[in-house]
Amino acid sequence: MNRNKIIKISYIVKLVLPIILFLISISGLTLYDIWPRVSIQIGESLNPHNPFETPFIIKNEGNAMLKHIQYFVLFKEVDLLNSTKLINISIIRPNDIIPQLNVSEI
Repeated sequence: MNRNKIIKISYIVKLVLPIILFLISISGLTLYDIWPRVSIQIGESLNPHNPFETPFIIKNEGNAMLKHIQYFVLFKEVDLLNSTKLINISIIRPNDIIPQLNVSEI
Protein backbone atom coordinates (compact mmCIF):
# COMPACT_ATOMS: atom_id res chain seq x y z
CA MET A 1 0.00 0.00 0.00
CA ASN A 2 1.22 3.42 -0.73
CA ARG A 3 1.35 6.18 1.81
CA ASN A 4 -1.67 8.12 0.43
CA LYS A 5 -3.98 5.12 0.80
CA ILE A 6 -2.84 4.55 4.38
CA ILE A 7 -3.49 8.21 5.22
CA LYS A 8 -6.97 8.06 3.63
CA ILE A 9 -7.87 4.88 5.51
CA SER A 10 -6.55 6.33 8.76
CA TYR A 11 -8.57 9.52 8.21
CA ILE A 12 -11.75 7.55 7.44
CA VAL A 13 -11.31 5.38 10.55
CA LYS A 14 -10.72 8.43 12.75
CA LEU A 15 -13.80 10.15 11.31
CA VAL A 16 -16.24 7.26 10.93
CA LEU A 17 -15.46 5.16 14.02
CA PRO A 18 -16.53 7.81 16.58
CA ILE A 19 -19.74 8.41 14.62
CA ILE A 20 -20.55 4.69 14.56
CA LEU A 21 -19.79 4.32 18.28
CA PHE A 22 -21.95 7.36 19.05
CA LEU A 23 -24.90 5.96 17.05
CA ILE A 24 -24.58 2.57 18.74
CA SER A 25 -24.52 4.14 22.21
CA ILE A 26 -27.55 6.36 21.46
CA SER A 27 -29.56 3.43 20.08
CA GLY A 28 -28.64 1.31 23.11
CA LEU A 29 -29.85 4.01 25.51
CA THR A 30 -33.05 4.45 23.53
CA LEU A 31 -33.80 0.73 23.60
CA TYR A 32 -33.16 0.66 27.34
CA ASP A 33 -35.52 3.60 27.87
CA ILE A 34 -38.43 2.19 25.86
CA TRP A 35 -38.00 -1.50 26.72
CA PRO A 36 -40.96 -2.61 28.85
CA ARG A 37 -40.11 -3.62 32.41
CA VAL A 38 -43.10 -5.09 34.20
CA SER A 39 -42.73 -6.58 37.65
CA ILE A 40 -45.16 -8.86 39.42
CA GLN A 41 -45.10 -9.13 43.20
CA ILE A 42 -47.14 -11.26 45.55
CA GLY A 43 -49.34 -9.18 47.83
CA GLU A 44 -50.46 -10.02 51.34
CA SER A 45 -53.00 -12.83 51.41
CA LEU A 46 -56.61 -11.73 51.87
CA ASN A 47 -57.43 -15.06 53.50
CA PRO A 48 -54.55 -17.03 55.09
CA HIS A 49 -56.60 -20.25 54.84
CA ASN A 50 -57.18 -19.91 51.08
CA PRO A 51 -54.08 -19.42 48.92
CA PHE A 52 -56.25 -18.58 45.90
CA GLU A 53 -57.17 -15.26 47.53
CA THR A 54 -53.64 -13.88 47.28
CA PRO A 55 -53.42 -10.77 45.09
CA PHE A 56 -50.63 -10.12 42.63
CA ILE A 57 -49.38 -6.57 42.12
CA ILE A 58 -48.44 -5.65 38.55
CA LYS A 59 -46.17 -2.60 38.27
CA ASN A 60 -44.70 -0.78 35.28
CA GLU A 61 -41.05 -0.11 36.17
CA GLY A 62 -40.08 0.99 32.69
CA ASN A 63 -39.94 4.48 31.20
CA ALA A 64 -42.73 4.01 28.67
CA MET A 65 -46.49 3.74 29.13
CA LEU A 66 -47.91 0.28 28.45
CA LYS A 67 -51.36 -0.32 26.94
CA HIS A 68 -53.80 -3.24 26.72
CA ILE A 69 -52.04 -5.54 29.17
CA GLN A 70 -53.48 -9.04 29.31
CA TYR A 71 -52.45 -11.55 31.93
CA PHE A 72 -53.18 -15.08 33.03
CA VAL A 73 -52.30 -17.29 35.97
CA LEU A 74 -50.68 -20.71 35.56
CA PHE A 75 -50.57 -23.18 38.43
CA LYS A 76 -47.88 -25.80 37.84
CA GLU A 77 -49.18 -28.17 40.49
CA VAL A 78 -52.08 -27.95 42.95
CA ASP A 79 -52.61 -30.54 45.70
CA LEU A 80 -56.24 -30.84 46.78
CA LEU A 81 -57.40 -32.15 50.17
CA ASN A 82 -58.64 -35.45 48.71
CA SER A 83 -55.11 -36.33 47.45
CA THR A 84 -55.94 -35.23 43.91
CA LYS A 85 -53.31 -33.30 41.97
CA LEU A 86 -54.07 -30.70 39.36
CA ILE A 87 -51.16 -30.06 37.01
CA ASN A 88 -50.65 -27.10 34.66
CA ILE A 89 -53.93 -25.34 35.31
CA SER A 90 -54.27 -21.90 33.75
CA ILE A 91 -56.81 -19.21 34.47
CA ILE A 92 -57.41 -16.86 31.58
CA ARG A 93 -59.96 -14.10 31.87
CA PRO A 94 -59.93 -12.21 28.57
CA ASN A 95 -62.15 -9.45 29.97
CA ASP A 96 -59.53 -8.60 32.61
CA ILE A 97 -57.43 -6.27 30.47
CA ILE A 98 -55.48 -3.46 32.07
CA PRO A 99 -56.18 -0.67 29.56
CA GLN A 100 -53.17 1.45 30.47
CA LEU A 101 -50.28 1.29 32.92
CA ASN A 102 -48.32 4.51 33.24
CA VAL A 103 -44.70 4.74 34.32
CA SER A 104 -44.21 3.63 37.96
CA GLU A 105 -47.93 2.95 38.27
CA ILE A 106 -49.34 -0.04 40.16
